[in-house]
Amino acid sequence: MKKNAMTSFDVKAVVDELSGELQGRRIRNLYQLEGKLFLIRVSPIDLILELERRVHSTRFKFEAPLKPSNFCMELRKHLRNGIVEDVLQHEFERIIVLKVKSKTGLLSLIAEIFRRGNMILINEEDKIITAYYFAELKDRKVLRGLPFTYPPSTGIHPRLLELDHLKAALKRDPSAPVEKAFSGVIPYPRTYLDEALLEAGVDKGRAASQLGDEELESILSAVKGLFEKHTLDSYNPCI
Repeated sequence: MKKNAMTSFDVKAVVDELSGELQGRRIRNLYQLEGKLFLIRVSPIDLILELERRVHSTRFKFEAPLKPSNFCMELRKHLRNGIVEDVLQHEFERIIVLKVKSKTGLLSLIAEIFRRGNMILINEEDKIITAYYFAELKDRKVLRGLPFTYPPSTGIHPRLLELDHLKAALKRDPSAPVEKAFSGVIPYPRTYLDEALLEAGVDKGRAASQLGDEELESILSAVKGLFEKHTLDSYNPCI
């Protein structure tokens, strides 16, 4: 099956790798190659950020645009020659946070790798300096000078997930299939959630109301186990 965008597990893997490679390195330049595709040159590493789709290092030599966009010029103004302090994943979402120590303080460049995702630069006070696009949305406002807020979470971080969270999900929609009942609580892509249910020995199409405490414990254990299995030492890239 063709993958068009990174999952939260993919983002975790990349962040685990990049956090060690980029910490303490200087940002030499930033380029908006086209549309939502950005290149950040963190000597000697080139970092690709494509909103809605992907983030990773690259050795491919891209041709820089002859003229930078206004947004790119603003990013350069604040981030060029800054030192990368950390690379983080917000909760277990498809959101990358690049912490940069600049001449104006500690800034955060936030890249959202999901549909209609944005790229937003905020200052130490979490106020928005600039963004790929400004908007007043149903759940947040992305406007210059306003406090930054993350989009609503897709679920609870696996390490913080507890049995009571699963029980509450069942009460909200007891007639729903197990897979659907937990989709807003367990922040996993459908394939990973299915794998956890398979590991727990629970049929994904079964009615949520039929689950007992023992089965919920098994699901919780499988969900947490799947997360902990994805650590830097366990990654094995393949094509």
